[in-house]
Amino acid sequence: STSCCARDGRRTGTLMPMIWQPARRKRQRTGVPHDPDAQGSRAPSSPPRPWHSLLCNGTVALMADAKVRDLARVFVVLLLWSPAASGQGSPVEVCHADLMVANLDAAALSLEERTTLGSALAATIARENGIGARDVMTLARERGSVDLVPGSQRVPWATIGWFSASQRKGVKTMVASLIDECDTPQMTLHIFENSRVHGTVLAAIADALAPDSRAIVGELGVICTNVVRGTSSDTNASALTARHGKLFPPWETKDAVAACWGWLIIISSCVCPLLLIRGVWQCVRRWLKKLGCGCTGDTEESDYDEEDFIGH
Repeated sequence: STSCCARDGRRTGTLMPMIWQPARRKRQRTGVPHDPDAQGSRAPSSPPRPWHSLLCNGTVALMADAKVRDLARVFVVLLLWSPAASGQGSPVEVCHADLMVANLDAAALSLEERTTLGSALAATIARENGIGARDVMTLARERGSVDLVPGSQRVPWATIGWFSASQRKGVKTMVASLIDECDTPQMTLHIFENSRVHGTVLAAIADALAPDSRAIVGELGVICTNVVRGTSSDTNASALTARHGKLFPPWETKDAVAACWGWLIIISSCVCPLLLIRGVWQCVRRWLKKLGCGCTGDTEESDYDEEDFIGH
């Protein structure tokens, strides 16, 4: 006869050698104990789950709260990095300070009128900002003057509001200038949006030009302002071409702060729909749970006990 040692170490005396087969047995939630010594007992196999149950559990695992927390950490890092990068954002410490004046035709200005008006506007802008006249420059870095170009001209540093205003019908002129050592563009923008400053600029235009000048085609008015941080790629006269119409894509600007906020807006526009989908999914999940698809959102206990059992 052939003897084999059973799992408890006792000799059995059976003629057939008993086979040891380790098995994984899932914990039974019914509370009925499993007898590993029962002859012919095998680990019960889990019944195949319906496809909608697998889909539910897979979707819940994919859209777990941990993912949302990771995205929140990314936003916090970007927000903390943005002020730190502001000190090294632009190698050229200038900002664009632009005004769009209605009923002023830049194409009708003579060379003398353009020179006189450019100097007068530079002095007015400098005085309103509390800086020297030489700190106001043209796009070609000519100090003490500004550029006067058609208002419909598209420029790479234009904001969306400026771009919309430039597409309006009517005669308009863009007063384009650079302010040197502009550390706080927000303060400059606040000054440029002041209606009193608008009146001072319009008065300077009227004083610099003759009453019968062909450049004035109607009542003057400031219809838009634009103050943004300048970059080395757009602070030159050659940037004023019709083929440039980009609105600061973050992957093309050299301003680290602008790029940071640009990427933050892009990421937010991608994440917000996902969060909305997740909210809808939570509602669908509860509905599926009522239908009995087993979609509870909790990962079932998948721990297995390795039990040696006797088979033959």
